[in-house]
Amino acid sequence: MLRIAEPDKSLSPEIETLVVPYITYANYRECTRDWFMPRQALPSGVWDLTYVVAGNALYMINGIKYEVGGGDLLCMPAGCMRSSATHYDNPMRCFSVNFELKNLRGEYGSLPFPIVSHIGYKKNIERTFRELIFTWRDKQPGYIIKSAGLFLLIASEFMEQGAKLGVAGGGGDDYRIKKVIDYIESHYAEKLTVKEMSGMVGLNSAYFGELFKQETGCTMNRYVMRLRIRKAEQMLRSGEYQVKDAAKYCGYPDIHYFYKHFKMIVGISPSQSIPKRAD
Repeated sequence: MLRIAEPDKSLSPEIETLVVPYITYANYRECTRDWFMPRQALPSGVWDLTYVVAGNALYMINGIKYEVGGGDLLCMPAGCMRSSATHYDNPMRCFSVNFELKNLRGEYGSLPFPIVSHIGYKKNIERTFRELIFTWRDKQPGYIIKSAGLFLLIASEFMEQGAKLGVAGGGGDDYRIKKVIDYIESHYAEKLTVKEMSGMVGLNSAYFGELFKQETGCTMNRYVMRLRIRKAEQMLRSGEYQVKDAAKYCGYPDIHYFYKHFKMIVGISPSQSIPKRAD
C-alpha cells in the first residue's frame, strides 16, 4: 500500500494512508537512434515512472549514471535533475508517466521503489500502460478517476513482481530458464558463462541467450551482475561486512569493477551502504 509520512491523526487508519495519484503526462516512446532528453528538473511534487520495454538507454539522475534496458523500471523522484540518451544501436522503447501523489489533506506521498529496479518484461503491464495512455489522452468523462485506477493497478503489479522476483528480478515461465536461474541463485559468486549455462539445459548458446533475455528482460551476464550487487548491498547494509569482503564473497575479485557496478545499480557507493555507528 502507498503510504505517506506523518499521517493526519484526525483521520481513520484507512483514510490516513490513502494516497491518490493525479496523472499529468502519459506517453509511449519509440526512440530514434539519436533521441536524447536534455538536462532538466522534474517539477516539485511531480514524479516520473518509466518502464523500459526494450532497448537500452543511459540516464543521469541527480548526477549519477544509470544504464537501463528492457524490463527495467525507473522511478524518478519529484524535483530531481535528470537527462538521458538512448543507445544508438539499440534504441529504447518505453512507457512514461508523470504524476502527483497526494492524500486527502493535500500532502505529497511517494512510491516504494528504488530509482532503478529490474521487473522484467510483462505483457499484462504493457497492456495496462497502453490503456492508461489511451484513457488519459482521450479525456472522456471520468478519465481522471479511470487513469488513477489504472496507474494504481500498474504500481501494485510492480510491487507484486518485485516481491516475487526478489533482489535481482527476472524469470518467466520457461522451465529451462527457471532451472538456470535457480542455479545462478545458489552459485552467483562463482564464474558463470553463457556456454556453461546453455549446455546445462541442452540449448545452443545463441538461442539460450535470446530465450533468457525474453524471459527475464536482460542478458544472463547482466542478470548475474545485478544479483551479485544486490546480495552485496544486503551484506553491507547488515553492518557486518567491509566493502572488500562483500565484493569477494559476491564474485568480485576486482574491487574497481565492484565499485563501478555497485554505483550503477544501487546509485550510491558501497561504503555509503554501510550503516553509520552511533558515537
